[in-house]
Amino acid sequence: FYRREKEKLMSALSSYLTQGSGLLQDNVSRFLSLTTSHLAPPVQTLTQHLPVELKEPKNALLAGAGAVTLYAALRWLYRNVRIWYALRNLPKPGGRLPFFGHALTLAGGSPWEITEAWAKDADYQPIVLDFLLESGIHISDPELVRHVFDKKHKTYVKDLDLSYGPFLDLLGHGIITSSGALWERQRKLLSVAFRMDILEETAPVAKRAADRISRKIDDAIAAGRTIDVFEEFRVLTLQVISELILGMSPEESEAIFPDLYLPIVEEANLRVWYPWRTFLPTPTNFRYHTTLRALNTFLQNFVMRRWTEYRSRLADPDASHEPRDILERVMAGMDPADWGKEAAIYLRNEIKSFLLAGHETSASMLTWTVFELSQHPEVAQRVIEEGRKVFPSARGAGAGAG
Repeated sequence: FYRREKEKLMSALSSYLTQGSGLLQDNVSRFLSLTTSHLAPPVQTLTQHLPVELKEPKNALLAGAGAVTLYAALRWLYRNVRIWYALRNLPKPGGRLPFFGHALTLAGGSPWEITEAWAKDADYQPIVLDFLLESGIHISDPELVRHVFDKKHKTYVKDLDLSYGPFLDLLGHGIITSSGALWERQRKLLSVAFRMDILEETAPVAKRAADRISRKIDDAIAAGRTIDVFEEFRVLTLQVISELILGMSPEESEAIFPDLYLPIVEEANLRVWYPWRTFLPTPTNFRYHTTLRALNTFLQNFVMRRWTEYRSRLADPDASHEPRDILERVMAGMDPADWGKEAAIYLRNEIKSFLLAGHETSASMLTWTVFELSQHPEVAQRVIEEGRKVFPSARGAGAGAG
């Protein structure tokens, strides 16, 4: 019965669309009358055959919500059955718990070391890791990594829900999170700024940053106090990236990003392991969103101001038209006709992406490097000797090695 009535309804809609488009131009009242006359009978017939209970607004609302929930549950079940079937022959490490999967096991120690041990036990073949209600494949074979990132990169979509989820506020819809045509457009625009010769500009900036942190270490040794190396490296890498991308001085970077940027990164890192923090109405969550709005406002205003300055300089025949930093290199490839609020937001998101992708990873690598050198004095001595050869005039070369 419902199938027949649905066909009548679709037929009425087709007639309504065909006749109604012409009538709109002639007479609005006739159009509305036609709409009522075509649609009312089948809808009324359907309503008459509904159970009495469902005619009550409250019950109808509950039935609709139940139908939507059932549909969502069936879609989730269908998706996960397909995933389970596809991964059924791949090994899973021990320590898996119902619902939580391997999440609690990883949270109970060093995730990298635990994952490395699991991969080693599987002879570095693909293994399946479960996180709450999601499953992922861990690969170690360089050929498989090349398959995903190079040969078949269009086949594998980016996991914005789980992997990138806690960091989307920072990454936005930049090149790291985008895919398809949008990713190709952004990559083409950014590739203009990231040529090989950018490395020539990076080395002096990094050298000056290394000299600054060396002086801090020398002062700490002289005063007999300790310093948090990881935090110092985070500030240092932010200064390097800020100078290269935004043309900021170290003082400007240190005055802005430790307060506006690092607290957001720290909270995002916590949300990886404690995802419920995202939804709790806590003072920490309030400060997080307040700081995020302040960071977005600052960067967007900064980009707008720099665009105005850059375009003014291009209009001045006596001024240098050479881009001063990576941001201006990107702006040089943009069409002024496309400039506006959306373009500024796009550049803002890319700046946040560069900050996150560059500073946290580099700071972690530098921290672990210093730790490993402290555990292997013979290797540290070789590093000191090489540093003295490459930078013979460096202030305090090797002074803080102990």
